[in-house]
Formats: sequence, structure tokens, C-alpha cells
Amino acid sequence: MSYTESQWVPPPLPDHMKEETNQRSHHGSVWSPPPLPKHMKDENRNQNAFSFLRKLCVFEWLCASVPQKALGDFNIQIQGDDKFIRNTQKALQLIKQHSPAHYEMVEQHIGRIQQHEKSGMAAFWDTPTFLVGRKTSNSSTHWYASCIVHDAHHSKLFHDTLQKFGYVPKEAWTGKTAEMACLDIQESFLKTSKAPKRHLSSIDKARTYDYWSDYKARNW
Repeated sequence: MSYTESQWVPPPLPDHMKEETNQRSHHGSVWSPPPLPKHMKDENRNQNAFSFLRKLCVFEWLCASVPQKALGDFNIQIQGDDKFIRNTQKALQLIKQHSPAHYEMVEQHIGRIQQHEKSGMAAFWDTPTFLVGRKTSNSSTHWYASCIVHDAHHSKLFHDTLQKFGYVPKEAWTGKTAEMACLDIQESFLKTSKAPKRHLSSIDKARTYDYWSDYKARNW
């Protein structure tokens, strides 16, 4: 026999089931089961409690298993993969911890630190951005932090000149004179943060050649 769902009527109950059903409590047309004996109530309550605690433990374990990304409290955007973000946060924290003055300059003159093919300071962008190559971001935390300070000073030179004159000649923030000034600032941070001596030696070496002259040739 064909029928729609709204037309279907359940078959009648056998007599013995009718009697049993009539003895049970009802709420309108909704059947309510009879009360459980006391020993079954206690057992059921214990099972429910155990089930809840087990689910809670599993939930807490799952939460603990998910890698948590430290956000930090820096007013600087950080863009890149997870490793880049972690390394950048460590470098910023090192600056903030060891030299509040350098950190203030960084926060004031760098709005974004962004993973890139090679390093350089885009001070002229609407959001001044330090583009960072993999070799730099994967270096020691002290060296990476000092590079952030170095390029923050490039941005400072750019914006100080812009504010003072309304335009910025290239030599005001790039070229040999600007690089020497930025190396001085970088060195001062390395000394303040008690960085390894090899980093100070790298600054001395950088002063001996024009590493800044060919951006395309950079490998850091």
C-alpha cells in the first residue's frame, strides 16, 4: 500500500503491551519512562559523571595538542610563515628587553616586518616595511635584532628628512654616509645587548666594503 509520511498510522499494539503502556506515566502524547530503581539511579549517575570527565579530559588534551602561536605585544605587523613570525618576535623581544631606546625607534619607524627574498628597508611605503631575507631571519636572534635596529635607523633618516624639508634626496637615507650611521647604531645595540663578539667583528668587516651598492646581488 502506498502512502505519504503524513498518512502513515502505526499498527495497533498487542493487548499485553497496551496494558503495560497504560500503567506508565504520560505527558500528553509523549511517553515518559518509569522511574529507575535507586541502585540503577546511582549507577547511571556515576556513569554519566565518568563520561563527562572523560570527555573533558579528551577536550583538554586536544587543546594542549594544538600548537599555540605566541602573538606578543608589539605594535608592528609581522607577515611571513610561522618560523619567520617566531624568529621576528624573539628578535623584537630581545630589543625591547635590552634596549628600550632602540626599541622605541624601531616601533616608531617600522610599521611592518615582512618575509621576502632579500633584505631591505622600504621606508617610502605608506606603512614603512622592513623586508627580510631568509638568511637574516634565520640568523642568531642577536644578529637579526641588530638588523632590525639598523634598518629602523634608515627609516628614521628618511622620515626625519621628509619632515624637515618636504622631500628626501637618496643620499639622505641610503649610500655610504647613511650606511655608516646605521652600522654605528647597529653596533651600539649589539654592545648594549651583550651580543657575541663575532657579531661586532661582522660590523667591522661591513665597514670595509660597499655591501649596499647592488640590491639584486644580495643573498641575505
